[in-house]
Amino acid sequence: FEDELFLFGSNRFYSYAENRVGWVNKAAYNSVAINKLSVIRNSYQQTLPDMAYLANMVLYAWTDSRGGIRCSFVDFETGVTLINDASVTATGIYPRALVINNTFFVFYVDGTTLKGRRVGPNDQTTLEAEFNIRTDVAAANKYYDIVQWGVNAVFAYANNASGITIGYLRDDKIVGTVLYGLPDP
Repeated sequence: FEDELFLFGSNRFYSYAENRVGWVNKAAYNSVAINKLSVIRNSYQQTLPDMAYLANMVLYAWTDSRGGIRCSFVDFETGVTLINDASVTATGIYPRALVINNTFFVFYVDGTTLKGRRVGPNDQTTLEAEFNIRTDVAAANKYYDIVQWGVNAVFAYANNASGITIGYLRDDKIVGTVLYGLPDP
């Protein structure tokens, strides 16, 4: 096993058998293909990357050495870039890309405000204007997280009252409350 010689071909897996002086068909396998797509190529440094994927569409978001957060929105199947290296915000930090109920978003913290921008649901070549989610993020601890939760998203962050705030966000950019069948933050 550890010093065996293997061969993969035609969706079959073979092992070399010295006693038979030939290849032995061991099993069928599905080959793995790795695709590579350059999202951004320039002389600037991209850090803290994140991505969200749905039905061959991919939203990439990152911090950039030019300052702030940038994004690209790509049809992964065709390679067509619908939004290319667009500035999301000049001053935001900690980008997160997410799909909420089939709609793509980029989230970030700017100052003490948790914010977001949505890829236009009717025009996927544009980013809508930024919107505020919460304005009480702790100044000393700007970390947060946001994840998909059913048809909504749930977010959590350290607030400026030395506590943790947990809330829900709908795909229409409304923070969930009991009026929408969700707990208040």
